[in-house]
Amino acid sequence: MNHIFKRVEKKYILTQTQYEELLRIIYLYMEDDFYSHYTIHNIYYDSDDDFLIRTSIEKPKYKEKLRVRKYSNCDQLFVEIKKKVNGVVYKRRIIIDDDSIEDELYKADTQIKREIIYLIEHYRLSPHYYIAYDREAYKEKGESDLRLTIDSGIRSRKHELSLEDKKDQLLFDEPHYVLEIKTSTAYPLWLVHFLNEHEIYPTSFSKYGRIYKQYIGGNQYV
Repeated sequence: MNHIFKRVEKKYILTQTQYEELLRIIYLYMEDDFYSHYTIHNIYYDSDDDFLIRTSIEKPKYKEKLRVRKYSNCDQLFVEIKKKVNGVVYKRRIIIDDDSIEDELYKADTQIKREIIYLIEHYRLSPHYYIAYDREAYKEKGESDLRLTIDSGIRSRKHELSLEDKKDQLLFDEPHYVLEIKTSTAYPLWLVHFLNEHEIYPTSFSKYGRIYKQYIGGNQYV
């Protein structure tokens, strides 16, 4: 099965206090998404010289990533290309069985699979980082496509690159939350007021980018 998504995604870093303030009002305007609380496990692919992430953190107008993703509430795997073009995020992904990544990629001929295979072969990609985090997901009441996700407990490792959770290195020493706002339209007024009132501003924060910088900076966690 193939999936394609196009939307604007903006990220914000929340302190513990800002997170608690958001939780106080969120159910006035939003409700739990279909899956509301779960853990996301990712394996990010890159070249031997980390070309994709090095390019990404330079903030070009166009960048791309390849990852394999598993949700704690789902038995399937998602192989996903994530592209960002002038601030707009495009996700193209396929769903495969847990034990057949390579077989699935090479036995079927679809456009998305060809793109994935091209990336792997062109950049000579291989698994580089395991990154996981716990997610809360909310959707706005009514017909809006607005989604909010809040990620915490961000952790990673560069060894034993399976999708199993282990005792991994936490990204933040103190509690921080990554709020991501996803929509194809404008923010509702209540959300704009909340962000302004609590002085919460968008950031170009990337989990993979921050972890990569920590690693090359000498924090080579195991």
